[in-house]
Amino acid sequence: MFVKRLCQGISVVLLMICPAFGHGHPSLEPTQLVGSGILKIYWAKVYTLSHYYITAPGPYENATVLTYDYLRDIPKEATLKASLEEFARYPNITKEKQARWMGYLDIALTDMAVGDHAEIWHTSDGSLTFFTRDHTPHRFDDAEFAEVFMNIWLGENTNYPELRQHLLGQ
Repeated sequence: MFVKRLCQGISVVLLMICPAFGHGHPSLEPTQLVGSGILKIYWAKVYTLSHYYITAPGPYENATVLTYDYLRDIPKEATLKASLEEFARYPNITKEKQARWMGYLDIALTDMAVGDHAEIWHTSDGSLTFFTRDHTPHRFDDAEFAEVFMNIWLGENTNYPELRQHLLGQ
């Protein structure tokens, strides 16, 4: 009986720590919401994107987190194509880097449906970790990839300057 109650208690604690993900997902508490906005492509609302800054001490201290809450179904292939188009905007990114980075994304991304939630964590060590519901997190220790990927939304030369302003709380 004791072991059963202990296991139940541990399960409850684990669910409280990471209710939506599992797989060692870090907590967004405490954080600072920097800003939020909706990605629109023409007339279509794609997802709500939120930008957080982690304030808690520990391995994720000073991490930047982007959360995606999907407002429509988005196939993985559409996200891969859009990412490749973004990488092509950088003249210093070689075809070899593009291929390696697309390999990362092919591993980390999945089809997303209305109501799905995903997170991308960029830590101070330069790594980038992708979290999606019911999938193993994928971490890439490639600082240049992490910077370019985050700059899709947060960089000065983003294709989405109005959304960037919202994400930066301006």
